[in-house]
Amino acid sequence: MFAARSGVPSSALGIFSTTKVCCSALVLTYTRFGFSQSRSFSFSQLRVPHAGQQGALPHRTLLSLGGNQFQLARAFFSASASQLSLRRSHICPPVSTSTHVRSLLSSSLANMSTTRSYEEAVHELNSLQTNAAVLDAQRKSGGKDLEQQLPEMQEQLTRAGISLDDLDRLRIIHVTGSKGKGSTCAFAESILRHHGRKTGLFTSPHLIEVRERIRINGVPLSREQFAAHFWTVRDRLLAGPTMPPYFRFTTIMALHVFLTEGVDVAVLEVGIGGRYDATNIAPRPVVCGVSALALEHTAILGTTLPQIAYHKGGIIKSGAPAFTVSQPPEPTATLLECATKAQTSLHEVPPLASYSPQPLRLGLAGTHQDLNASLAIQLSHYWLTHSEGPRLPLQKDVVLQHAEGFSLPPETVTGLAATRWPGRCQIVEMGDMTYLVDGAHTLESCTACAEWCHTVALTREPCRLILLFNCMGDRDPQRLLHPFAALHAHTRPLAAVHFCPNRLRDPVGGDLTNHMVSVEAVTRGPRTNEAAWAREIELQQGPTIPTAVHASVDDALDAIRADSAANRSVRTLVLVTGSLHLVGAVLTALQCPVE
Repeated sequence: MFAARSGVPSSALGIFSTTKVCCSALVLTYTRFGFSQSRSFSFSQLRVPHAGQQGALPHRTLLSLGGNQFQLARAFFSASASQLSLRRSHICPPVSTSTHVRSLLSSSLANMSTTRSYEEAVHELNSLQTNAAVLDAQRKSGGKDLEQQLPEMQEQLTRAGISLDDLDRLRIIHVTGSKGKGSTCAFAESILRHHGRKTGLFTSPHLIEVRERIRINGVPLSREQFAAHFWTVRDRLLAGPTMPPYFRFTTIMALHVFLTEGVDVAVLEVGIGGRYDATNIAPRPVVCGVSALALEHTAILGTTLPQIAYHKGGIIKSGAPAFTVSQPPEPTATLLECATKAQTSLHEVPPLASYSPQPLRLGLAGTHQDLNASLAIQLSHYWLTHSEGPRLPLQKDVVLQHAEGFSLPPETVTGLAATRWPGRCQIVEMGDMTYLVDGAHTLESCTACAEWCHTVALTREPCRLILLFNCMGDRDPQRLLHPFAALHAHTRPLAAVHFCPNRLRDPVGGDLTNHMVSVEAVTRGPRTNEAAWAREIELQQGPTIPTAVHASVDDALDAIRADSAANRSVRTLVLVTGSLHLVGAVLTALQCPVE
């Protein structure tokens, strides 16, 4: 058996360093963080050359062979593909036993596909996360390797058994943007579902469990459904030289689920950017949408709005009109250039007030949702009237067109009111405390969040307001904290501000595991945010209030609860914002159900 070593994570990298043949046994020595492990394999007359290539990702691989009985467990082997590969649960030795071994192991894997659990699936999926060092290198390169993303995606999609022509059956609505794209997708999905269509919805990130990313008729996959689809897709992808990274895998899996389930429409939210995003693999969407643009992911997408718009506009394709909310002139011009190149039309959506009947009730709070709802109306109604007809003819002399409001059918009105989208202007009542959770992470969305928070507080008087904040990556914390400092200085004083990383004290399960942020960044981030708050309060000339930095979300919530208990005469409101990942960790700590 492999020797065990406590404290070594199963996702650690390692080196398959030595091999030797002893009679009919193959002895493999594997080194991980200086700790050697060995295992003997009873392959008859198997000759294996030395291989010293570092493994890139953890995978299941063969541990023991006794007769025809295979046992699988987690290890980290990688050798030359032309010599020996104990990678991704298959083995290709250059000897006559190769076919027999691969056949037996493949059969074993097939049997496991129906029995492996959701927890195992999440653990395996997490191993596909791009680690922090690689992401940092990508940011420093300015995203120079982005153009390779879609060719790799197409090869892996084919390996999963999905052709580009298959995607036409999904009659896709594709949505990008910097803020509001997820809400737009939620509105559009709800509208189409209330029109009697079977819907598939793919979004990111998840808040509590990864299965939230893939929904059928508005409901996340069950754990059992997720596990079954995951292992099917994963085992198909093992046949190739590389496994797709986390987001690309979940995109492929979502497309597989939607095709398997036979949805009428698939609503896809872009992950980052659009032009080179994994979701942009669909060559012929029915219609595309662009929500509000803002500076985000600047190390990869660029530092100006036109550069951001170039990446977002990359989803605009021939034969599919594009709809956008009102944008500043420069990014609008860039989107128009993208539409002109695709020879398709570009439409700016009207204000929500232009539709009838009025007033329209939205299921998502905040006035900033009005334009998201209008964009969703235009997308869903174009889909309803054109998804089964001919594609839009090629357009010449493309100009920005202005869409008009119209009288909405009852199904659309109901769909707008019934829309639910957790983590966005969400109110969670817990005893004598109220949590206002919103994943705002741009200046514009934080401004809208502060306005929403003040509006809610007016309905909870008398109350005390506490801010729990975190942001990471290339985002400027002082810029994001500006609206909340202004709220404190000029409108509604805060009682305290707390900062913490997006992690739980004792994580339950692996859904919130994040290898994409370094330990140093996780530790440093809250202190950096606290310093940014101090600078911004000084600029705003606001009153000084207590601030605290905590090691985890649980520690922060414990401190806030203690503060609330000491001030029971008024209700405590806790505003949680700055990161969807923070919101997800807080909802998990509060034991909120997956919605």
